[in-house]
Amino acid sequence: MLAKEIMHKSVVSVNPQMTLREVSGLFADHEISGAPVISSEGGLIGVISKTDLISQPERDPGGPNRRRGPAERRVEQAMTPWCVTLEDDTPVPELARQMASKKIHRVVITHNGEICGIVTSLDIVRALLTMVEDAS
Repeated sequence: MLAKEIMHKSVVSVNPQMTLREVSGLFADHEISGAPVISSEGGLIGVISKTDLISQPERDPGGPNRRRGPAERRVEQAMTPWCVTLEDDTPVPELARQMASKKIHRVVITHNGEICGIVTSLDIVRALLTMVEDAS
């Protein structure tokens, strides 16, 4: 079984200037827990997840007297500034190995360097369950 067989082909992405409030709404609307962050030039620059949304400090880095809620912070301030990408012909066990070793919950899938899907840890569990059931 390969990444292209289990990936979500509709990838919801965000831009670094969006607020965390906007991203939270997007996650709710699409029933997702994370998304790749794409620069204005179209490059993959990171990933943002629900974990990133809830782990934001209350105080703005602008100074002790400036207070802005975490929901108004920008994606670029909260995102993980790197992202694991693997090609769409990557076997599922290798996806699982990469996710486990890097302690991540999603991998952006590419085909010839272009984003074509996303695989989450739940997708891996489903795929491995199918593989085990098919083997028995």
